Amino acid sequence: MQERFIATAIHGRYVTVPPAAGGPAPVLVGFHGYAENAEIQLERLRAIPGSERWLMVSIQGLHRFYQRRRIWL
Repeated sequence: MQERFIATAIHGRYVTVPPAAGGPAPVLVGFHGYAENAEIQLERLRAIPGSERWLMVSIQGLHRFYQRRRIWL
């Protein structure tokens, strides 16, 4: 799993999982629900049959009330 950050006026965060086989792959993107985070949605993406062949991207919603636990670059 790789974690990446997106610079915004608030902040942004997403996590990725590369395809098991490596190389070019289609992209499977998920957005979490209210009061959830990117890891919760990533588990849902992983539960989809065949998802290990896709580049999975789980995007955490932008919300000014999320706590900043890291330095955002």
